[in-house]
Amino acid sequence: MKKTILFIAMATLCLFFKANAQLKYQQNVKNEAFVIGDKVPDLMFDSVYNHISKTLKLSDYKGKAIILDFWGTWCSTCLKYTPHMQEFQKKYGDRLAIILVDDAKRDTEKILMDFLEKRKSEGREITLPILLKPKNTRIWFPHNVFPHYVWIGADQRIKAITGPDELKEENISRLIAGLNLHLPVKER
Repeated sequence: MKKTILFIAMATLCLFFKANAQLKYQQNVKNEAFVIGDKVPDLMFDSVYNHISKTLKLSDYKGKAIILDFWGTWCSTCLKYTPHMQEFQKKYGDRLAIILVDDAKRDTEKILMDFLEKRKSEGREITLPILLKPKNTRIWFPHNVFPHYVWIGADQRIKAITGPDELKEENISRLIAGLNLHLPVKER
């Protein structure tokens, strides 16, 4: 009986400290949209798929450029560009991190898992890390239409916010090199 009570007490303390750490971690994050030029803090996300951990922090990719690719499993335009994103990740993996962000209202964990399994069985596996319904992304990176891309330099500053037309090798090379992108801004 004492062991059971001790176990429950320890488990409760662990959960409390984890929740408290996450709260403190996110306290320095603003509650409004980031814009080009803003420095993005070390955001932390839960519900991560295709990743070594169920959590992901932007600092996991320190020194790399990052592209946040907002998409949905039902978005045909998004899926058209996914193979290109995987190729860019493969080619520039040591200097670039591409993270898929599925914050579509209609996607659930089951829908995502079924979708990923189907793609894998068809020989079109998606290997990029995926954030499912991450908290606050619609506040920080507002958008109404998929696909939506947020380009973050290795200096953690937002360099561009675009649609798919700007996903070109030249622009990705410029992002990685730390050069100005001068790309048209996608209106939500």
